[in-house]
Amino acid sequence: MEEAAARLTAASETRISGDAAAARTFIETRTGLPETYLTNLSPDARRGVYRAACRMAVVDHVFSVTERALLDRMRNLLGIPAEIAREIEAEVPGVLDDARGAAK
Repeated sequence: MEEAAARLTAASETRISGDAAAARTFIETRTGLPETYLTNLSPDARRGVYRAACRMAVVDHVFSVTERALLDRMRNLLGIPAEIAREIEAEVPGVLDDARGAAK
């Protein structure tokens, strides 16, 4: 009986470690977003995507230089003019205030 339990435990550990390795690979694999997907969105959808990115950037209440760079890249990929991006950022608490602090 003890031997069967040991085999079962070993099989479970192998499966768990295999699942963990698969999950780690999935998480660490860089996934690209086709530019054509972004350019085919309506202007309202593009603004919505940018607004969501702004909210995600400050969800932890910290807005870093890296997050500023990400938003700039998103804005460019989405083809959103800088003036519109500033309006969207003004609607999301923490983006404009922290962005000035992060750039210092």
